[in-house]
Amino acid sequence: MYSGIVQTRAKLIGLEAHDGALNLTVQVGHDHLEGVKIGASIALDGICMTVVDHSDDTASFNAVQATIEATNIGDRRVGDLLNFERSLRFGDENGGHAVSGHVYGVGRIASMTTVGRGAHVFVEAPPDLMPFIFTKGFITVDGTSLTVGQIRRTEPVFELNLIPETLRQTVFNLREPNGRVNLEVDYQTVVIVQSINAAIERRGQSFDSLPD
Repeated sequence: MYSGIVQTRAKLIGLEAHDGALNLTVQVGHDHLEGVKIGASIALDGICMTVVDHSDDTASFNAVQATIEATNIGDRRVGDLLNFERSLRFGDENGGHAVSGHVYGVGRIASMTTVGRGAHVFVEAPPDLMPFIFTKGFITVDGTSLTVGQIRRTEPVFELNLIPETLRQTVFNLREPNGRVNLEVDYQTVVIVQSINAAIERRGQSFDSLPD
């Protein structure tokens, strides 16, 4: 489990395709890997990854084909920076929201406009995710916990307003228009929407079964 509060930006220093999978190695400050063990969970651009090897300032991971197909990890190249977050421990403060690291879909940056020291961003989402995205609701974009701004009801697009600290701490300012981003919608919202839809469907079926 994660908070969506990105701790640092990790540099991708190793990337090797092998048997349909990707072997990745990232480099970060040694303080961000203090106490890390093989098998630990770390989110890279919002993807929950398992540490398979590490040193004082590097950590290695494997991304299987299913992960490559479901996320933007296959877009990354050696030298790229990725959002990095260690998994939460019991008792840690959660300054974001509950994030699983399970990507629900890949969107793209439709536009990004600088506003003062912040940024105004529109993200195009897969249409099947839009029922779970609400104004002032939570969403995770490349592992960053954010609050949704306005929703475009005529197209699958939602708004984000990024503060300077978010731009400083994350990879957003390195993304370009049409860049693909990992999206994780809020799980509680998914459960509520799906439960309501299921109840409505059952109610409709019960009405349909009544005699004329």
